[in-house]
Amino acid sequence: MCRTTTVLRALCKKGDLDRAVDLLERLQNPVPVPVYVSILKACCQHQSLLPAQRLHAHLIHQKLPLSGTLIDHFVLTLARCGAWEDAHVALDSASVFSWTALMSAYADRGLFSEALHVHQKMVEKGIMPNNYTYVALFKACGSIPDLVMGMELHTEALMRGLATDVFACNTLISMYGKCHAAVDAECVFELMSEHTLVSWNAMLAASIEDGKGEKALWIFAQMCHEQVGADQATYVTAIQACTVLAEQEEWTMRLNNKEVALEIGKALHADTSRQDIASSSFVGSTLINMYNKCGAIIDTEHTFSSLVQPNIVAWNTLISAYVEQDQGETALQLFVFLQHEAVVPDQTTYVAVLQACASLAEKEDTFEMSSSSSITLCIGQALHADIITRGFESVAFVGNSLVTMYGKCMAIDEAEHVFCSYQHTTMSWNSMLSVYIEQGLGENALFLYMQMQESIQDERTLVMALLACLTLSEKEEALVIEGQSVKVMSLEIGRTLHAKAQQSGFICDLFVCSALISMYSTCGYMKGADFVFCVMPYRDLPTWNSMLSACVEQNLGAKALWLYKEMLKDGFTPNQRTFVVLLQACTILAETEDTTNQEGFMHKELALLIGQALHADARYFGFTCDVFVGNSLIAMYGKCGSLTNAELVFSSLSQRDIVSWNAMVSALVDLGQEDNAVRLYRLMQKHIVTHITLTRILQACSSTGSLDYCRQLHFEVVSAGYDQNPSLAATLVSAYGGCSSTSDMQMVFFGILEPDLTTWNACIAGHAGDGDFLLSFDVFERINLAGVIVDGVTFIKVISACARTALVPEGLAYFKSMTVDYEILPDMKHHGCLLDLLGRTGDFKRIESFIDRMPVQTDVAFWLGLLGACTRGNLELAERAFENAVNLQPEQSTPYILMSNIYADAGLQECAGG
Repeated sequence: MCRTTTVLRALCKKGDLDRAVDLLERLQNPVPVPVYVSILKACCQHQSLLPAQRLHAHLIHQKLPLSGTLIDHFVLTLARCGAWEDAHVALDSASVFSWTALMSAYADRGLFSEALHVHQKMVEKGIMPNNYTYVALFKACGSIPDLVMGMELHTEALMRGLATDVFACNTLISMYGKCHAAVDAECVFELMSEHTLVSWNAMLAASIEDGKGEKALWIFAQMCHEQVGADQATYVTAIQACTVLAEQEEWTMRLNNKEVALEIGKALHADTSRQDIASSSFVGSTLINMYNKCGAIIDTEHTFSSLVQPNIVAWNTLISAYVEQDQGETALQLFVFLQHEAVVPDQTTYVAVLQACASLAEKEDTFEMSSSSSITLCIGQALHADIITRGFESVAFVGNSLVTMYGKCMAIDEAEHVFCSYQHTTMSWNSMLSVYIEQGLGENALFLYMQMQESIQDERTLVMALLACLTLSEKEEALVIEGQSVKVMSLEIGRTLHAKAQQSGFICDLFVCSALISMYSTCGYMKGADFVFCVMPYRDLPTWNSMLSACVEQNLGAKALWLYKEMLKDGFTPNQRTFVVLLQACTILAETEDTTNQEGFMHKELALLIGQALHADARYFGFTCDVFVGNSLIAMYGKCGSLTNAELVFSSLSQRDIVSWNAMVSALVDLGQEDNAVRLYRLMQKHIVTHITLTRILQACSSTGSLDYCRQLHFEVVSAGYDQNPSLAATLVSAYGGCSSTSDMQMVFFGILEPDLTTWNACIAGHAGDGDFLLSFDVFERINLAGVIVDGVTFIKVISACARTALVPEGLAYFKSMTVDYEILPDMKHHGCLLDLLGRTGDFKRIESFIDRMPVQTDVAFWLGLLGACTRGNLELAERAFENAVNLQPEQSTPYILMSNIYADAGLQECAGG
C-alpha cells in the first residue's frame, strides 16, 4: 500500500490524473484520506473535472463517507472546474471551508452576485463564517460594486472580530476603493496595526479609483518617507496617478496639471529604470499611457522603443496614444507594422484602429464630401472584414466601435446593420444613439430610446436622449410666448425626459444636469435651466460652464458675467472653455443697443472694460496662448471697437488656425477697415480659406462697392465649391446688391437651387438699394409663391424699400400686413423703419400719433432717427426727441449736433450756440 501511495502522489505531481484514478479503481482497498486530498488538489490545480468525478464514484464504491477535508476539497475542485450545480449539491454536508471556497470560485469567475447568494444560503443553514469568508465577500462587493452590502458585511465582520487581520483589511481597502468610498478606505488603513506593501498598494489603488491622482502621489511620497520597498505594482499605480492628474483640467501654482504630472512621471520613470523594471511590458505600457495623457508623444515613442519585447498591450497603448493625439494615420500605419512584426492583434487593437478611422472621418469637410472620406470608409470596411475573419464581430465593445466608425463615416445603413448583428449592452444602445445624434437624426434617436428597456438605461442614455431633443429643437420653428422664442414640441419632450431623470434617480448626475440646462436654454425656456441649476445639490466646473453657455445662447451676456463672479466666490477655477464663453458674453454686451448704465458707461465701453479684465484673468491662469481663448479675445475686441487690442492678440498667437484669421478679418470689417480686411485676406490665401472667410470678405466688398473684386471673389467661391452654401449665396447676393450690380445679383440668385429666406431678403434689399422698389415688391410676392415663410427681417427690408421711395401708403400697408396677416410682432427696428418712412415725407402728425401708440420701449437710435427727420421742420417734436436721446445717452455728441443744426435752420441762433 505504501508503494501505491507513493506512485499516486507522483502521478498527481506530474498531472497525470487519468492514470492516477485508473490505479485507484483497480485497488481493492481504499487509500489514506490525505492521498485522496492530494488527487483532488491536483484536479483543482489543473481544473480537471472528470478525474474528480471518477474519484467521487470510487469513494462511493469503497463506501467511504464524503466528509471533513475530503468534502471541502471536493467542493473546491467542483467550483474551480465550473461544476456549480454539483458543488451546491455537495454543500449539504460541507464545512465553512467549502462554502467559502465556492464563494471565492464565483468571485474569481466574475460571478459576484452568485457569491453573495451563496453567503445568503450559508446564513440560512446556520454555518458560521470565518475571516476567509468575509475576504471573499468583500472582494465580490467591490467588484459589483455594492457599497451598501459591503458596509453591512464589514459591520458584521467587526462584530464577529473577523475584520482586523491584515488580509481582511487589505481586501476592505480594495473594496471601498472600487466602490469610490476613498474616505472609508482611508479609515480602514489608518486603523490597521501594521501596514504591508499590499496595504499601501491597495490604498494607492483606492485613490486612483476615486480619481484623486494628487492624493495617490502623496501616499506614494509617504511610502518613500517610511522606506517601504516599492514593487512593480506600486510603480504602476503611481504612474497611473500621474495619468489621472494629467486628465484633470485644473491648475497648481499657475502650472498646468499636465506639466506637473509629466515632471513627476519622468521622475518615476527614472526610478523604474534604476530598478530595471521600466522595460517590462506591464510598467512600459503604463508609462506610454502616462506620457500620452501628458501630451508628450516623443517620450511615448521613446518608451515604446525601449521595450525589449513589447506585447500586444504595449502595442495597443501606443496605437491608442496616436489616436488620442489626433494622429489617426500614424495609428493605422502602426497597425500594419504590428502585423509585419508577427504580433497577433486582439479585440482591443481593433477597437483602437476603428477609433483611428473614426478620427480621420471626423476631419473630413462634410460640405465638400471629398473623396478621402470614402477612403476612410474603405479602410473601416477592410478592418470590419478582418474582424469577422478573426471571430470578433460578436464581441460587444468591438461592435460598438464599428457602429461609431460607420457613424463618423456617415454610413448610417452599415452602422444599423452592425448594431442589429450582436447582443446589445447599454453601451451598444448608447453608441447607436450617438450616431443618430451626430448625423442630426433626432427623431431616429428618440425612437431608438423608446425601444430600450428602462432596466438597461443609464445616465449616459438619458444624456443622449436630451441631446436628441436638442437636435430636434434646431429644426423646429419657435413660437413667441411671453416675449420669448420657445421651441414648444422639443420643450415638451425635454420636460418628459426631465421627469424620467427624477424617477430613475439620475437627476443628481452632473452630466444629466448639464444636458438638462442645455436642453432648456436651446428650447428657449431659461426658467427651466435656472431651476435645474439652482436645485443641484453640488456643482462642478462643467456645470457652471453649461449654465454660462445657456445664458450666452439666450443673449443674456450680463447674467453670464454675474454668474462668473458667483462661480469664483464658490472657489471654482475657470478653464479655457469658461473664458471662451465669458468673452462671448462680453461680445453680446457690446452688441446691445447703447444706453448708459448707472456708472455712466455705455454698453460697448463697459464690455471693453470687462473684456480687458477677463483678458488679465486669462493671462494670470496661463490661457492666453490657447488658440480658442485667443480667437475669442480677437472677436471680443473687434465687437468692442478696440482694433489695436485685437491686432495685439492676433500677432501674439504662436499658433493661428483658420478661426483666428477669420476673427481678425471680421474685426476689420466690423470696424470699417475693409481695405485692410482685403489685404489680410490676401495673406490668408497662403493658408486655408473657408466659407466663413469668403463671407466676411464679401461683406467688405459690399461696404466698399468694389464690383471687380466682388466678381473675383465670386469666382473663388465657385472654384471652392461653395456656390450652393446658403450663407455664402446670401452674402454674394447682398454683396452684388451693395455694389449696385443687380444683373450679377440676379444671376447668382437664379443659380441657387433652393434659396433660403436670408437669400430672398438679400435680394429685396439689393433691388431697394438700386432704387427699383417694384422689383423689391415683386421678390416679396415670389417668396410667398415659393412657399417660404417670411420673418421680421423680410418686412424690415420691404418697408425700408418703401421709405427710400417715399411710398407711405404701401409701407403702412406692409406694416399692417405683418401684424395682421403674418402675426409677426414688430420690434424696435420695424418701428424705426416706419419712422424713417413717415419722416421722409414730413408727416409729423402721424409720427406723433405713432410714437404715442408704440408698444415697445424706445432706444437712442430711434430718437436720433426722429431728430434726423425733424430737420425737415418740426421744432417741438425735435426737442422731444432730443430730450429722450440725451436722457438715454448724455455723453453722446450726435443729438447735440443735430439739435444745434435744427435750431440754426429755424433761425434760433442763440439756442444753437447754447
